[in-house]
Amino acid sequence: MNNVTCSIDNIPDNESTLLFIDWLIFLLKNDLTTVKLSGHSAEHWDIEISENEKIAIQNSKTKNSLEISYPQHLEEIIIRAIQTATHNIKINKPRPNCWWVAHFSSDADKVGQRLILHLDRHIGVHTQRPSTLRMANYIFLKIDEQGTALGFPKLGVDVFIKCDGAAHGPYSRLQMIKTIPVIGAILSCCFGTPLTPSLIPFSVNDQIERQIEEDIQNPNICELDFHDLPIMTLIGNMIHYGADELADRVIGAFMAYECGMLQRTDHATIIFFISAIESLTTPNLDSAKKQRLSKRFSAFLEEFCSEAIENAMNHPNFKQAFGNIKNKKKFIENLYDLRSKPVHTGHLGNYSGMINSEDALRVAILNDIVKRAIATFLRRPVTLLWGHPEFDPSITLRLNFQDHQKLIKKATNHHTEPEIYIKNLISNNINKSAST
Repeated sequence: MNNVTCSIDNIPDNESTLLFIDWLIFLLKNDLTTVKLSGHSAEHWDIEISENEKIAIQNSKTKNSLEISYPQHLEEIIIRAIQTATHNIKINKPRPNCWWVAHFSSDADKVGQRLILHLDRHIGVHTQRPSTLRMANYIFLKIDEQGTALGFPKLGVDVFIKCDGAAHGPYSRLQMIKTIPVIGAILSCCFGTPLTPSLIPFSVNDQIERQIEEDIQNPNICELDFHDLPIMTLIGNMIHYGADELADRVIGAFMAYECGMLQRTDHATIIFFISAIESLTTPNLDSAKKQRLSKRFSAFLEEFCSEAIENAMNHPNFKQAFGNIKNKKKFIENLYDLRSKPVHTGHLGNYSGMINSEDALRVAILNDIVKRAIATFLRRPVTLLWGHPEFDPSITLRLNFQDHQKLIKKATNHHTEPEIYIKNLISNNINKSAST
């Protein structure tokens, strides 16, 4: 059969190209019996439309266009679909969502150094959960609990995720792939044990999709919680109301916390656990990175997690784990040092040799603080302005040559350094303004 070719110009970027293919698949399903993506690479996609026929799409970067080859006898149907898909991309038309599924599993049956180190951390954490749960209204979980190993659950979780995209095409698949690490981190933190995703997510057929849509609306199916909080609904609300920066910090905390669970030494685990708290306290802004982060970290724990710090210091094994520290502020400073020293020295600890060792106890006690910090942040989100200094201590003054020479002369007359002289001038001016 003869093929013909047409070109589509001025699709703005790669994601728009992928969404165009999603729309093309979606629209062609109205007129053709068989429509599915049968092959793809970074610049080429094949859409199968019968046993022996396909639509071939080539991204021509040199011409900044898509070259589309298709059977001539279907030209009217395909051209109509191409025109509508192109229009939908240009007007950013709202699109139907589609469901994908990924399988996550724990590795609790692989008894090794990681499980020994994290055993104390996990004691009393795991509870039996229902076999079906939801996360907000766009993620559905089917949980297969297969017993425990050393107290850790042996789990298999099928995670059904509703993703942006008009059909099970490359754009929708990309959204699924982006979502998997975030969902995996949240699941790991809620279940208290790392859950590893399968390599390939699968599209969901129409029958299963209808069933999932029905189940997720069932009021008897509960939402997965973290410290009794509907975690995915809270994150979704942050994004919905424009607080993306807050959502990024929460997600960063969960991902750092999960990385800590995966470590086999105490120092490496502590680096990630402390980083989880830092993710909450430090806004994702260049200006915030210039602040004294250790001070912000300490202030956050003192204000938001005072009770968790006190509980940790009252733990019967606290002295064994952290030494003879009796001052809350000193303990918080010690926590930050436990994170900083391994980072700067490269000494990431030793393998835990036995259960209830000092390193395992440190991990367990710190774990409770991290979880409480995340939960507290979710209940009382910290804005960008919290902890921000009244004026930026890293502020820079730019002077011309003449003014700079005058400044040096005046500082010399006052027997001080130019930088200190400037700070004194600013401080005196602030005090005078305040008094008037």
